[in-house]
Amino acid sequence: MRSLLVSITAFCAISGYTPVWALMDDVMPAQLADAVARRHVEAGARENWRFTLTVESEVGTIIGRYDGSLLADQQWTLLSPMRADMTEEQMDIWIDTIEPDEGETADGGLFFSDEEAEIFGGDYVVLPAAANRISYGFTPNLGDEDGARMEGHINGEVTIVQDTGVIESVRVFAPESFKPHPIARLHTFELRFGFELLDGQSVPHMTSFSTQLSGNAAFQDFSQDLTLRFSDVEYIGQ
Repeated sequence: MRSLLVSITAFCAISGYTPVWALMDDVMPAQLADAVARRHVEAGARENWRFTLTVESEVGTIIGRYDGSLLADQQWTLLSPMRADMTEEQMDIWIDTIEPDEGETADGGLFFSDEEAEIFGGDYVVLPAAANRISYGFTPNLGDEDGARMEGHINGEVTIVQDTGVIESVRVFAPESFKPHPIARLHTFELRFGFELLDGQSVPHMTSFSTQLSGNAAFQDFSQDLTLRFSDVEYIGQ
């Protein structure tokens, strides 16, 4: 399943700003460090879970069910539409969604993985937040040549639930249009991740992942709006 860093690199776009009223710090705040560390428990292994995945995009809605108790080649079941009725574009999205990324760990996809935790690059600032929440702004770390071209154009926000100490949301976005390449301009870019903690569990699972992208390259306009929703989540581990 597509991870946060893979998604960012594939889309090659993001940007950011720094609130003028807040002091930046490269040291990860203790509350965020504790929240990130919460993913390192046995319950986070994906084979311990069942869930329904709904994928919404410009080419329609796809629904599938994952059951970690089954053999690896039987864990995903396509619920809707029927495979015979799927367009080529829908089939590409379905395959890209359910196939693990190269090197993806067992906690990838439904949980905040080791790779995704690398997104926190520093420049932490405290942001306004709702009751029982604490939010930090940060500079995302893309860690590759494409990412280097994005420096100065990226912004990240993460929100933690204070009484449970878990990550509730991560947002990476471009607050304004910019040119990542001389012949390309991004008008809109945003990634959003939502997480929720089930009763009796210490690992928050993903509830949603969305991307919004629009721009033009080589005189051609492009756009993408994709949302993944996780529901009917069940813990089946010991």
